[in-house]
Amino acid sequence: MESLRGRLENAVKKVSGWIVDAAFPEHCVACGASGNAFCVACETAVIPHPASRVLGDGTKVVGLYPYATPAVRMLLGAYKFSSRGGAGDALFRLTGRGCAAASTLLPHEPVVLVPIPLALRRERERGFNQAERFAEALLPACPKGSRVLSLLVRTRMTAQQSMLPTEERAANVANAFALQKGALLPDLPMIIVDDVVTSGETLRAATAVLRAAGATRISALTFAHAG
Repeated sequence: MESLRGRLENAVKKVSGWIVDAAFPEHCVACGASGNAFCVACETAVIPHPASRVLGDGTKVVGLYPYATPAVRMLLGAYKFSSRGGAGDALFRLTGRGCAAASTLLPHEPVVLVPIPLALRRERERGFNQAERFAEALLPACPKGSRVLSLLVRTRMTAQQSMLPTEERAANVANAFALQKGALLPDLPMIIVDDVVTSGETLRAATAVLRAAGATRISALTFAHAG
């Protein structure tokens, strides 16, 4: 569970963000238009293109938007690294549109959404875990009875996967996850949630932990897909 210190730090960052937003009007991260972190025109122009693939370990992954779309990359970057609240609002709206477009690829029974965890230090620096927020945004599109459960923890800091050559990514996340102490796996299909899938090594590492704990029905869902 989040510590009192962590809650206070997140509250301070949120209030600071509100003050900055009030003092310095936002501009669209994609086109620069003033008024919003992601303007209506740019948001409307981002079209869902759901795609599915199967990783080498047999895990099916569904991604909602192509990461190659410049506006998608800019929106994710603004949300993750600049704490742009308006960017998060737009991302969550796009998540709903993406899920509607991917309805035939998504489960039709209750599921457990399992966000990829951040290292504690990185989450404190950022103020949130984007995978956890994304999972919460996905929940309304899931069948009734679905839940978000943070079943995994990050056991060590890792380099950002996107900054590494493909051949180094598996080693970077090897043994980087573990099951939450005392966690009990519900008897429901599990969907691991992350913001972007590229090589798929992060999802494979997380899946391996859940399988070792006894889970058998595991897939993954990401906001964006690359590769």
